[in-house]
Amino acid sequence: LSYSLGLTAQPNVLMVENEQPRSTVNHHGFNVAPVLNLSMILSQTTSMTFSYNGSSQAPILSQLQPVPNTRNLQNIVVGNPNLKSTFNHSSNFTFQNNNPENGRALMLGINSNFIQDQVVSNIVLIQDTLNSLKQETRLENANGAYSIDALYSWSRPFEENTFNLEFRGNLGFANNVSFTDGILNN
Repeated sequence: LSYSLGLTAQPNVLMVENEQPRSTVNHHGFNVAPVLNLSMILSQTTSMTFSYNGSSQAPILSQLQPVPNTRNLQNIVVGNPNLKSTFNHSSNFTFQNNNPENGRALMLGINSNFIQDQVVSNIVLIQDTLNSLKQETRLENANGAYSIDALYSWSRPFEENTFNLEFRGNLGFANNVSFTDGILNN
Protein backbone atom coordinates (compact mmCIF):
# COMPACT_ATOMS: atom_id res chain seq x y z
CA LEU A 1 0.00 0.00 0.00
CA SER A 2 1.33 3.44 -0.87
CA TYR A 3 -0.43 6.77 -0.60
CA SER A 4 0.14 10.49 -0.74
CA LEU A 5 -2.00 13.30 0.57
CA GLY A 6 -1.57 16.96 -0.16
CA LEU A 7 -3.02 20.39 -0.60
CA THR A 8 -2.44 23.04 -3.20
CA ALA A 9 -3.13 26.67 -2.39
CA GLN A 10 -3.64 29.42 -4.95
CA PRO A 11 -4.19 33.04 -3.94
CA ASN A 12 -5.61 35.39 -6.58
CA VAL A 13 -6.19 39.13 -6.58
CA LEU A 14 -7.61 41.10 -9.48
CA MET A 15 -8.28 44.84 -9.23
CA VAL A 16 -9.57 46.85 -12.19
CA GLU A 17 -10.64 50.48 -12.46
CA ASN A 18 -12.77 51.43 -15.45
CA GLU A 19 -12.86 55.05 -16.55
CA GLN A 20 -15.86 54.90 -18.90
CA PRO A 21 -18.31 54.17 -17.29
CA ARG A 22 -16.67 54.73 -13.91
CA SER A 23 -16.53 51.45 -11.99
CA THR A 24 -14.15 49.30 -9.96
CA VAL A 25 -13.83 45.50 -9.90
CA ASN A 26 -12.09 43.86 -6.93
CA HIS A 27 -11.90 40.09 -6.98
CA HIS A 28 -10.03 38.35 -4.17
CA GLY A 29 -9.82 34.64 -3.68
CA PHE A 30 -7.81 31.97 -1.98
CA ASN A 31 -8.39 28.57 -3.50
CA VAL A 32 -7.35 25.42 -1.63
CA ALA A 33 -7.50 22.08 -3.45
CA PRO A 34 -6.85 18.60 -2.00
CA VAL A 35 -4.81 15.88 -3.72
CA LEU A 36 -4.96 12.16 -2.91
CA ASN A 37 -3.20 9.20 -4.53
CA LEU A 38 -3.64 5.64 -3.29
CA SER A 39 -2.04 2.52 -4.81
CA MET A 40 -2.54 -1.02 -3.58
CA ILE A 41 -0.77 -4.13 -4.82
CA LEU A 42 -3.13 -7.03 -4.14
CA SER A 43 -0.82 -9.75 -5.53
CA GLN A 44 2.12 -10.09 -7.91
CA THR A 45 -0.31 -9.77 -10.82
CA THR A 46 -3.07 -7.50 -9.50
CA SER A 47 -3.13 -3.84 -8.46
CA MET A 48 -5.60 -1.02 -7.85
CA THR A 49 -5.11 2.75 -7.94
CA PHE A 50 -7.32 5.60 -6.83
CA SER A 51 -6.63 9.30 -7.25
CA TYR A 52 -8.56 12.45 -6.43
CA ASN A 53 -7.56 15.93 -7.46
CA GLY A 54 -9.31 19.18 -6.77
CA SER A 55 -8.47 22.26 -8.80
CA SER A 56 -9.85 25.75 -8.98
CA GLN A 57 -9.84 28.46 -11.59
CA ALA A 58 -10.55 32.12 -10.90
CA PRO A 59 -12.69 34.08 -13.39
CA ILE A 60 -10.73 36.06 -15.98
CA LEU A 61 -10.95 39.82 -16.43
CA SER A 62 -13.40 39.77 -19.36
CA GLN A 63 -15.79 37.57 -17.33
CA LEU A 64 -15.72 39.97 -14.35
CA GLN A 65 -16.00 43.21 -16.35
CA PRO A 66 -19.47 44.75 -15.76
CA VAL A 67 -19.00 47.03 -18.78
CA PRO A 68 -21.08 45.84 -21.78
CA ASN A 69 -19.03 44.59 -24.73
CA THR A 70 -20.85 46.13 -27.71
CA ARG A 71 -18.63 44.91 -30.56
CA ASN A 72 -21.63 42.95 -31.80
CA LEU A 73 -24.80 44.97 -31.20
CA GLN A 74 -26.96 41.89 -31.81
CA ASN A 75 -25.15 40.03 -28.97
CA ILE A 76 -23.94 42.31 -26.19
CA VAL A 77 -21.80 40.52 -23.58
CA VAL A 78 -21.89 41.74 -19.98
CA GLY A 79 -19.50 40.38 -17.35
CA ASN A 80 -20.38 39.73 -13.72
CA PRO A 81 -18.12 41.12 -10.95
CA ASN A 82 -19.74 38.73 -8.43
CA LEU A 83 -18.53 35.52 -10.10
CA LYS A 84 -16.97 32.88 -7.85
CA SER A 85 -14.01 30.68 -8.72
CA THR A 86 -14.84 27.41 -10.50
CA PHE A 87 -13.87 24.24 -8.59
CA ASN A 88 -13.28 20.95 -10.38
CA HIS A 89 -13.38 17.55 -8.58
CA SER A 90 -11.63 14.79 -10.57
CA SER A 91 -11.29 11.16 -9.50
CA ASN A 92 -9.95 8.04 -11.15
CA PHE A 93 -10.08 4.35 -10.16
CA THR A 94 -8.11 1.67 -12.04
CA PHE A 95 -7.93 -2.11 -11.56
CA GLN A 96 -5.21 -4.05 -13.40
CA ASN A 97 -4.46 -7.77 -13.65
CA ASN A 98 -1.49 -8.98 -15.72
CA ASN A 99 -0.55 -12.65 -15.96
CA PRO A 100 3.11 -12.97 -17.02
CA GLU A 101 2.79 -16.74 -17.61
CA ASN A 102 0.20 -16.55 -20.38
CA GLY A 103 0.46 -12.82 -21.23
CA ARG A 104 -3.17 -12.04 -20.49
CA ALA A 105 -3.96 -8.53 -19.29
CA LEU A 106 -7.14 -6.97 -17.92
CA MET A 107 -7.67 -3.31 -17.06
CA LEU A 108 -10.88 -1.69 -15.77
CA GLY A 109 -11.26 1.99 -14.95
CA ILE A 110 -13.74 4.65 -13.88
CA ASN A 111 -13.14 8.39 -14.24
CA SER A 112 -15.38 11.13 -12.89
CA ASN A 113 -15.41 14.89 -13.02
CA PHE A 114 -17.77 17.21 -11.09
CA ILE A 115 -17.72 21.01 -11.43
CA GLN A 116 -18.89 23.52 -8.82
CA ASP A 117 -19.61 27.17 -9.63
CA GLN A 118 -18.85 26.78 -13.33
CA VAL A 119 -18.91 30.09 -15.21
CA VAL A 120 -21.66 29.73 -17.84
CA SER A 121 -23.58 31.95 -20.24
CA ASN A 122 -27.08 33.19 -19.57
CA ILE A 123 -28.51 34.23 -22.94
CA VAL A 124 -31.38 36.69 -22.58
CA LEU A 125 -33.51 38.24 -25.31
CA ILE A 126 -34.11 41.95 -24.73
CA GLN A 127 -36.14 44.49 -26.63
CA ASP A 128 -34.27 47.47 -28.07
CA THR A 129 -35.53 50.99 -28.75
CA LEU A 130 -36.92 49.91 -32.16
CA ASN A 131 -38.99 47.10 -30.55
CA SER A 132 -36.86 44.38 -32.10
CA LEU A 133 -35.21 41.62 -30.10
CA LYS A 134 -31.50 41.23 -29.60
CA GLN A 135 -29.45 38.84 -27.58
CA GLU A 136 -27.56 39.74 -24.40
CA THR A 137 -25.09 37.27 -22.92
CA ARG A 138 -24.62 37.50 -19.16
CA LEU A 139 -22.28 35.33 -17.10
CA GLU A 140 -23.38 33.33 -14.05
CA ASN A 141 -22.06 30.59 -11.76
CA ALA A 142 -23.89 27.26 -12.01
CA ASN A 143 -23.62 23.78 -10.52
CA GLY A 144 -24.58 20.51 -12.16
CA ALA A 145 -21.89 19.86 -14.79
CA TYR A 146 -20.33 16.40 -14.54
CA SER A 147 -18.97 13.51 -16.56
CA ILE A 148 -18.49 9.82 -15.78
CA ASP A 149 -16.54 7.40 -17.98
CA ALA A 150 -15.91 3.67 -17.63
CA LEU A 151 -13.32 1.83 -19.68
CA TYR A 152 -12.04 -1.69 -20.14
CA SER A 153 -9.23 -3.46 -21.92
CA TRP A 154 -8.59 -7.20 -22.20
CA SER A 155 -5.78 -8.74 -24.22
CA ARG A 156 -4.23 -12.14 -24.79
CA PRO A 157 -1.30 -13.16 -26.96
CA PHE A 158 -1.37 -16.37 -29.00
CA GLU A 159 0.83 -18.30 -31.44
CA GLU A 160 3.81 -17.95 -29.07
CA ASN A 161 3.37 -14.17 -28.67
CA THR A 162 3.30 -13.59 -32.43
CA PHE A 163 -0.24 -12.22 -32.38
CA ASN A 164 -2.26 -10.39 -29.77
CA LEU A 165 -6.04 -10.31 -29.47
CA GLU A 166 -7.40 -7.26 -27.68
CA PHE A 167 -10.85 -5.96 -26.78
CA ARG A 168 -11.22 -2.45 -25.44
CA GLY A 169 -13.87 0.15 -25.14
CA ASN A 170 -15.43 2.83 -23.04
CA LEU A 171 -18.79 4.18 -22.04
CA GLY A 172 -19.34 7.74 -20.94
CA PHE A 173 -22.05 10.08 -19.80
CA ALA A 174 -21.77 13.86 -19.47
CA ASN A 175 -24.04 16.66 -18.35
CA ASN A 176 -23.32 20.30 -19.13
CA VAL A 177 -25.21 23.37 -17.91
CA SER A 178 -26.17 26.78 -19.28
CA PHE A 179 -28.93 29.34 -18.90
CA THR A 180 -31.48 30.72 -21.35
CA ASP A 181 -33.57 33.62 -20.10
CA GLY A 182 -32.54 32.76 -16.52
CA ILE A 183 -33.71 29.13 -16.80
CA LEU A 184 -31.08 26.44 -16.11
CA ASN A 185 -30.55 24.01 -19.02
CA ASN A 186 -28.95 20.56 -18.68
